[in-house]
Amino acid sequence: TDQLTDLFKLVDAGVDEFILMWDGEPEAIKAATQAAVKLTQYGFCATVARLPEGMDPSELAQIDYSLILDALDKRKAPSK
Repeated sequence: TDQLTDLFKLVDAGVDEFILMWDGEPEAIKAATQAAVKLTQYGFCATVARLPEGMDPSELAQIDYSLILDALDKRKAPSK
């Protein structure tokens, strides 16, 4: 797909890890985990950073950036 081609271009440019950070709603976490699993199936390193429920990255950046840093510190590889 075009998206996969774009991902390989990022890897060719030196990107070696993808961190998925979507809002903290259960369905968003499920979707992020599924996307991370798919990325790992293509050989990429991918982790999911979980945000507090009800908050998305742009909201948290304006309210309390330390919560984003905390989510990054606690990110996990997806369970297959």
